[in-house]
Amino acid sequence: PLFLYQIMNGGRYNAQIVSLDEFAMPSEDWMSINVKKLNAPQNDTEPPEDLHQLSKETDRMRERAVGPGRSVTYEEWAEFAQDVKT
Repeated sequence: PLFLYQIMNGGRYNAQIVSLDEFAMPSEDWMSINVKKLNAPQNDTEPPEDLHQLSKETDRMRERAVGPGRSVTYEEWAEFAQDVKT
């Protein structure tokens, strides 16, 4: 979330976020397509606090998914993706 905030609000990229199906899961995912602008000024606006919180939550979910002996069910991924979207 923090990376996307900077890409979308930093002024240095033309960017678009697209929705797609998560690989091998019945869940929504997102991808950003970015093209750097030449000589564009940087806007270093600090992301809102709720984005910092969302970043922590996404990091925890990712850690659950890839950590040793851990896993996330398809249903949990789909529910989490829906929560992130809203």
